[in-house]
Amino acid sequence: MKDYLGKISTIFAVFTVIITLYFQPEKETNLESILFFGIIIVVILFYFIYIYSKDKLNEIDKNTEKIVKLEDKVNYMKQIYELDKRVSLLEKQKKRKAHIDPRIVFIIVLAILLYLYLKSLGVIS
Repeated sequence: MKDYLGKISTIFAVFTVIITLYFQPEKETNLESILFFGIIIVVILFYFIYIYSKDKLNEIDKNTEKIVKLEDKVNYMKQIYELDKRVSLLEKQKKRKAHIDPRIVFIIVLAILLYLYLKSLGVIS
């Protein structure tokens, strides 16, 4: 739709210039028609610059949205990577079933030593 509006406005501008140049009254000088033609050319030029810059700004906005979406995906991938690391650590710990916590061994040894000490004192028979 936007392309058609630009083409239609250009056609109207060129048609106006042609009508002005070919059907100008006798009293107008050549300078006035050249000035009118120049003004129309400048207006058309500014119109195309406006359309071009507007399209580029819209493209920049779309790219910004895409970048934000990609950043969200990268964040999501980082979270998945961290979860994967945690799961792998849990799996490694699960594989080490024969591993005994040294604190438990230490408590058992202390309990045995306490039992032997109490037995040597005669508190326990």
